[in-house]
Amino acid sequence: MLNIRLIIEYDGAGFHGWQKQGDLRTIQVELGRVLSVILRREVGTLHVAGRTDSGVHARGQVVTFKCEEVPDLRRLAQGVSHLMKGEVAVLSAQVVPDSFHPGRDSTHKQYTYAILTRDAP
Repeated sequence: MLNIRLIIEYDGAGFHGWQKQGDLRTIQVELGRVLSVILRREVGTLHVAGRTDSGVHARGQVVTFKCEEVPDLRRLAQGVSHLMKGEVAVLSAQVVPDSFHPGRDSTHKQYTYAILTRDAP
């Protein structure tokens, strides 16, 4: 099995965070579904560098999944971005060593908080 790494970004406004939560719409579930459509086979567990909460956006989030054969990585990235209609975009896709895990091998994370303090939204 090959280990495929995606660098993604997303607008989390329409999602209940990263991790699967029953029938709620999450990034993990939707990304897995779209990957399965593009690859024409079920995609197993998606591993991520860090989970996000409901409504939280991400830039440069690292995700990995296993695949039996090397897919057309450019087509994969473009396909996910197209099918997710601007909510999730794949910035890059590549085959990485089997030992790579986004949680364990992350070298840094950056969090940015924007707080609106005025009366009008």
